[in-house]
Amino acid sequence: ASALFSDISNNRLYAGDAVNQAVVAWDNISGLATGTIPNRTIPLGYEPSGVFVDTQRDLLYVGDPSTGSVNVYFNASTLGVAAAPDNVIQDTDNPFLDIRSVTMNISNNILFVADNFIPSVEIFDSASTIDGAVVPDRSLQGDTTGITFDLGQILFVENVLYLQLSRTQIGIYDSANTVDGNTAPNRTLTINPATLINGIAVDLAH
Repeated sequence: ASALFSDISNNRLYAGDAVNQAVVAWDNISGLATGTIPNRTIPLGYEPSGVFVDTQRDLLYVGDPSTGSVNVYFNASTLGVAAAPDNVIQDTDNPFLDIRSVTMNISNNILFVADNFIPSVEIFDSASTIDGAVVPDRSLQGDTTGITFDLGQILFVENVLYLQLSRTQIGIYDSANTVDGNTAPNRTLTINPATLINGIAVDLAH
């Protein structure tokens, strides 16, 4: 699995399948037995480097390192066949060359893309309406951010942006909708004795 997205409200799990170059999905994931095959497979023709579903607009966002783009597919909740992207998002400022992760503020339609060639997070407003190469509305980039060439998963939860800055550090940005430039995180968490963080999740209930 190259990426995971849990659709909590619909009890559905999406996974990027790097070997088979696809996204697979399980419905009713919380009650499934070990070894249950996916309900749906979405063939892509490229290795997905980030997966996110806009559950409000039913859109699937997939990082495509082969074309340096984020590909958008309509009808994410039912799609189960090979399909060309309905929209393609590319960056004319710093073209995507190593997409590591994508996340969204769904309610405000804001897309965050972590790219590791020039370590940065590129931010796009009105994401569902973009089709083509555009300049990001904002960008997190520079030495003050703490973002390194080990930039990994990014996660948006209730206007807070969590970034895997390096192999052992998580950066936390408040007011994620407006953050921009060479800006330091509000907080930084160092994970000891970690040597390589592979993924992060946030549980606000506790």
